[in-house]
Amino acid sequence: MLQYWNGLEDDEDIMLKHGILLMTYDQLIDAVQTAGKEVLGKVKILILDECHALFSDTFITDIKLLRFWLREVIYGGHKTVIGLSATTGIIDYCENEWSVPINRLNTKPVIGYQAKQMICTDFDTIPYLITANKLLGKTIIMCPSVKLCRTLEAHIPNSTVVISPHNDQFNAEMSRIRDYIAQYEELPACYYDDVGVAHELDVLITTSTFREGFNLRETSGVRNVVSCMTDELHVTQFVGRCRYNIDKLVVADTFVHSDNFKRNPYIYASQQRFKAYMANKECAAWFQAISHLVAHDAYGTKKFVLGSDDVRFINYINSHWLVPKGTSGETAKKFRIWRDQDKQAIVNMAAECRLFPICKSKVTFVKVMTMLNNTFGYEIEQGRAMIEGRKHTYRLIVSFDEDEMCYVPAFKTICD
Repeated sequence: MLQYWNGLEDDEDIMLKHGILLMTYDQLIDAVQTAGKEVLGKVKILILDECHALFSDTFITDIKLLRFWLREVIYGGHKTVIGLSATTGIIDYCENEWSVPINRLNTKPVIGYQAKQMICTDFDTIPYLITANKLLGKTIIMCPSVKLCRTLEAHIPNSTVVISPHNDQFNAEMSRIRDYIAQYEELPACYYDDVGVAHELDVLITTSTFREGFNLRETSGVRNVVSCMTDELHVTQFVGRCRYNIDKLVVADTFVHSDNFKRNPYIYASQQRFKAYMANKECAAWFQAISHLVAHDAYGTKKFVLGSDDVRFINYINSHWLVPKGTSGETAKKFRIWRDQDKQAIVNMAAECRLFPICKSKVTFVKVMTMLNNTFGYEIEQGRAMIEGRKHTYRLIVSFDEDEMCYVPAFKTICD
């Protein structure tokens, strides 16, 4: 069985010869519904991989029926049931509701890989982390909803969204990307927009459809994992897609409007613990649940968020003036800032966002460019070129090379 599981043996006849049967959860549910008490009658050992799905994957039709059947099987004592999971928190949370005794074989999950650094932030700060080069290399992001995926996509250059095939917005390009990842265990080099133009793919934004079911190799170049869902289950499963040590694990406090109407008790409890940890490192209950995923303790976490005005200005710059990575020289020319009206528009936005503690009349274009470079960490090119028949000095806010950039106090710090 171990040889089969580790890919050393792919002949199912070998499994059958040893009396081992493979089933998916939906197949097992169907068997319970059709065969009743006689289902798997001769089976003595039942191994449930990713057994947290009994409680987390409520979208599986009749998953509650499977829980009821397993309770009868366990209390009947005719089979030994073994569950495998790296996310035991939701099982602990639901154990009393299930009313089934659970005997732990391991007190802690066995983890092969870790993140070198954890960053705790909020949803609105994510675009800044990427565009200001705080997250070097490729990044995958998991959001609670398609709407939030689209929000990030609008503010992050070289990014695209992939969602569930069961969603009405799923398209052929998303299918191509999913198939590529499944086959090669890495992101494709580019994605195609609605008119068929190729763009470099640095950031893949997904819903929880990518929480499980695929793996990434270190050669994929994905070095950062961002989870906009703060519970142990989603964080652990999503970062577990990378079968190697990553550089950054980012967990972002995210407001989901539907939570006000359909609140999941397990996820809500985790959200409250995360907020407490963001406010005070001593409130480490949330961190302890996922501490095995990172290579430092609770005090090593970087925690910060941009103020709302900072976010507004950063998103304006990213959407209008930041040159996307991989942009050709000719295409980059349209991002040159040389017209007086463009300079004034940037100054007006900086003043409107209250980034300077001085009156608007004293805010100059040079001061704004200096702040973008020194405070927010953007790289600003300056040059002179013949534009529309005259020589002009221009500024260009360019994408970053992967040189080391330090964390700078551009944000409202929660803790040092």
